[in-house]
Amino acid sequence: MPQTESLVAVQPEIEPNSDYSITMVGHSTFLVKMAGVNILTDPVSTSQLFPYAPFGYGKRISPAGLNLYETPVKVVVLSHSDPDHFEPRILKAIAQKGKTIAVCHQPLAGRLEKLGFTVVESLAENQSTQIGEITITAVHAEHRGQNKAVGFIFQDEGRTVYFAGDTGNFQDIEAIAKTYKPDIAILPIGEYPPLPLAVAKYFISKGFNIPQVLIDKLKKLEEIKRKKVHMSPEDVLLLSKHFHQIVVMHHGTYFLGGHIDPNEPADLMRRLIEENQLGDKITILAPGQSLSF
Repeated sequence: MPQTESLVAVQPEIEPNSDYSITMVGHSTFLVKMAGVNILTDPVSTSQLFPYAPFGYGKRISPAGLNLYETPVKVVVLSHSDPDHFEPRILKAIAQKGKTIAVCHQPLAGRLEKLGFTVVESLAENQSTQIGEITITAVHAEHRGQNKAVGFIFQDEGRTVYFAGDTGNFQDIEAIAKTYKPDIAILPIGEYPPLPLAVAKYFISKGFNIPQVLIDKLKKLEEIKRKKVHMSPEDVLLLSKHFHQIVVMHHGTYFLGGHIDPNEPADLMRRLIEENQLGDKITILAPGQSLSF
C-alpha cells in the first residue's frame, strides 16, 4: 500500500476569494463558494470505502482538506450513488444540522429524505433549481449507461462553475462548454484503465512477458472506459481548448481500481501540463488548497 504522504501534491497556497473560490477536500468533494453560498459536491469522508475488500482496496490514502462535520454548508449536491460519491454517514450528519438543501440526481431523492434532509431538490438532466442567487442545473454525464449520473452547473449573474461528477469524455461535453461557458470546469482524471491492464503493466515492469495481443485488447477496453465511465488526463488535455480553466479531481484520495500506483493520474496530468505549457489552464489542487475565480 502506498503511504499517505507520497500522495499529497505540493503546490503553493492559493488564497481564496471570499465570494468566489473552490477548495479541494478530496476525490470529488469540493467546497464551492459563490455569492456567499457554500456548495459541497459529492461529500465523502470515510477512511475506507469498502470495509471488507482485500489488498487495501478502497482505503483512503490522503487526508481530507476540510473537516466536513464542521464546515458550514448551504447546499450539498449529489451526482450519483457510487460509494466514492455518496456516503450516508456524512450526509446524515450534514442533514442533522437542519439548514442544508440537498440537490441531487433524480433517483437519489428518496435516499436523501430518509437520511434526514427536509429540503431535497431532485433534478433530471437539463432541469434547474434556484437557491438564492445561484441557479443549479443538472447536465448529462456518461457513466455506465443512461441515467446513472449527472453533472451540475452552478451559475449566478457573473460566474459559472461546471462540476462534471463521474463521466467519460462523451461527445456532447463540448456542447456543455459552449452553452454555459464555465469559468471553472472540475473534471475527473482517475480510474480510467481496466484493472487487468494495470496488473499487466505492473508485471511488465517486473520483467514478465505479457503477450502483446492481450495488451492491445486491454487498451481497446481502456478507450471504451474513457468514453463511457471515467475520462483520463489525456482527455482533459483534449478538452482544455474548450474550457477557460480546469481543475482536476477523482485521483489520489482512495486506493481504487485501475491504478497500481495511485499517483499515476496526477503524475501523468502534470507531465502533460508541462509538455503543453498549460500551467495557467489546468490546475491540480492538493487537499485544503483553494483557487479563486
